[in-house]
Amino acid sequence: QSPVIVYDPEVWCYEETVGFIDTVTLIGGGHVSLALSPMLVNLGMRVVVLDDRPDLPTMTNNHFAHSLHVIDYENITAHIPTGNHSYVCIMTFAHQNDEFVLKQIVSMNLRYLGMMGSAYRIETIFEHLSASGVSPKALDRVHAPIGLNIGSNTPEEIAVSIAAQIIGVRRGVLE
Repeated sequence: QSPVIVYDPEVWCYEETVGFIDTVTLIGGGHVSLALSPMLVNLGMRVVVLDDRPDLPTMTNNHFAHSLHVIDYENITAHIPTGNHSYVCIMTFAHQNDEFVLKQIVSMNLRYLGMMGSAYRIETIFEHLSASGVSPKALDRVHAPIGLNIGSNTPEEIAVSIAAQIIGVRRGVLE
């Protein structure tokens, strides 16, 4: 979180939150990622966006995220912090990428792991991963489809549903 500076002509005070900062890694820099980034920043979270597409307009226009990286999904785990302060949202352009990324990170120690997609797309990905040896227990941890079911359709509405779910997990109201 950003430091708070309070100015009074007679008293000067500097306050800063000390401790770990919750980091949300958005894997996929498309329209939902662009809509979600400012919400998460306003919630005091560090936002990192990863995508494999160079010159993606929504990445170029994302002035809210703390960092943006064009990477190869081959070694995605090297770009994701682990632990109780790490949240990950998978929202790539193609379901093949979602599956490839999820297979690599599903067993990582993360506070939150969500994946965007239709029920059919998610079911298919989970079936493929189960067949390849990923445990049902690991897949049960994945919030998929990502976000709370509020009937959202637009990138902004989907972003609200994801932010609400992350808040719920962060505050211990949701698992």
